[in-house]
Amino acid sequence: MKFKGFIVAAFLGVFLLSSCIKDPNSNGGDTLQFSSTQVGVLCEGNYMWNNAQFDVYSVDSNKYYENVFEAANKTPLGDVLQSGCFASNYIWLSVNNSGKILALNRKTLKQQKYRSDLKSPRYILPAKNYVFVSDLMANAVLMLDSSTLQTVQEFKVMSGTSASNRYGWTEQMVNWNNEVVVSCYDGFLMFINPTTKNSYKMEADTGCQNLVVDKNNSLWVLSSVNGLASIVCYGSNKKEIKRFAFPAGDGINRLCLSKDGSQLLYIHKNRVEQLSIDANGLTEAKIVYSGLQTCYGLGVDQRNGWVYVADASDYVSRGKVYILNEKFELLKSLNSGIIPSGFVFF
Repeated sequence: MKFKGFIVAAFLGVFLLSSCIKDPNSNGGDTLQFSSTQVGVLCEGNYMWNNAQFDVYSVDSNKYYENVFEAANKTPLGDVLQSGCFASNYIWLSVNNSGKILALNRKTLKQQKYRSDLKSPRYILPAKNYVFVSDLMANAVLMLDSSTLQTVQEFKVMSGTSASNRYGWTEQMVNWNNEVVVSCYDGFLMFINPTTKNSYKMEADTGCQNLVVDKNNSLWVLSSVNGLASIVCYGSNKKEIKRFAFPAGDGINRLCLSKDGSQLLYIHKNRVEQLSIDANGLTEAKIVYSGLQTCYGLGVDQRNGWVYVADASDYVSRGKVYILNEKFELLKSLNSGIIPSGFVFF
């Protein structure tokens, strides 16, 4: 009972704090105006609190706007904003614990498409006339019609059954050589051909999470689970050509690529590190940003090369976003919603 009382008190404290602070960056009552260069900040919010929010930083006006989805749609976004991307003039969002995905109008940020009967959606990847959705608990990747969001086909990840409800857990996806590549946490890469609607798997390191394709059209795969972490490079023939294995006990996440496609960026030991795709070993990695309380999110704006770093703070109070130029010099810091974790560049 005492513990329950503490949780309730903490919830009320955060609620009152958030209701009093309407603008963390002194923008007054400004209304978000359409801009050609904007950055969406994905704020997960707390699990089961239904306080996820989508913020926007306008690069052109140098202003930050909080909780723009709720302002535009007059309804809360939902429970745990997992990921987002920009494609076909839509901002796509995956709200994990609410079991929904949605598409926003790029100019008005009003919801245009919506589906809410998914198990536990993680990432969205538009490809051709379809939208692919990975999932934490469905043991399948969904292929949806991009117009209606109705299921066209379901690609099962693992055969057989398991007591774990995360059996067949899938994470990030990427387009590579006319196929959709899916990272499977159980230790596989799944390849899906959107045209033939066929799929097959290839063994990879357990804990597959992040995927990027570099300037040489090589696929890089970040895996991290139970203190075992690696970044592995595959050539177009799907053969492993390079491997960076991290010391036992280390965890890594949020693999990104520099604007020119020659540098890998990722979070390691609560800091942002950079590693050339031509490096021969981890001794060549450079620490490019540190000093955060909880380094949790990372993104690179491919339009200008700026690097966005998210600090989740204590996972309960508001987080912070740090904007760096291509030389990793701090340009600006911003207050954000609770648990900033990723970015959408639109």
